[in-house]
Order: sequence, then structure tokens, then C-alpha cells
Amino acid sequence: MKLWLDDVRTPPEGWVWAKSYDEAVEILSNLDDEFTDASLDHDLAFQGMTLAEMEGLDQKIYVARLNEAEKNGNHVVLWMHMHNIWPTKTLAVHSANAPASSRMMGNIKEYGPYTNYAGRMFYNGESA
Repeated sequence: MKLWLDDVRTPPEGWVWAKSYDEAVEILSNLDDEFTDASLDHDLAFQGMTLAEMEGLDQKIYVARLNEAEKNGNHVVLWMHMHNIWPTKTLAVHSANAPASSRMMGNIKEYGPYTNYAGRMFYNGESA
């Protein structure tokens, strides 16, 4: 199973789409297949909006929506750590929020089982 966590961007074909923390945890709690890959966004406050709508928001409204969001992609990383459920092949962070991406990647480096990383992708073995 390949997990795509993002409230706005559509997943690549063949990926299971979680649009919120709760959906991601529900999927990961009920795994039937091998969990091979994940690509995670951080900001999960814009479900139901298009990218154009999101980008057109006034800065104050944008920040307010982010602040109101209870859980984000970093919470999913911490949940995976607490339950020792990690993708076996690759884990990528695809968030456009650079400071939040750095926090997520720091937690993945600290807690994840990965032997290698390149950019925002973590993997085991010699190449991703």
C-alpha cells in the first residue's frame, strides 16, 4: 500500500489518498497489505479547496486556517513512530512549507528505520 497524505493535491495513480490526520491514522491502523511507500504533506487545513483557491486566500485567512488545523503531517510521523508503523521502501515529505518540512524530516531521521535519505526522501538500501 502506498499512502498519499494531502488535503489538496491529488495522489499519483495507485496511491491511497488520506486528506487528514484522522484518515491517515484510520488507514494505517487497518493495514491489510504491506505498507511500502508514503508521501506526506504537512499543512492539512485546506480540504475541499483547489490549489488556485488556496493560493488566492488573503495571508491572514491562510494563517488563521493553518492555526485552526488540529493535526498535521508531523503528527502522522509521530503516530507512525509511536506505533512503529513505517513504509518499508520510501517515505517522502512533499510539503511546500519549508520550516514544517524540516521538522518532519528531523523526526523521520530521529525515529524512522531508514538507512539513507536524499533531499526529502528516506529509504532503505542503496537507492530509492
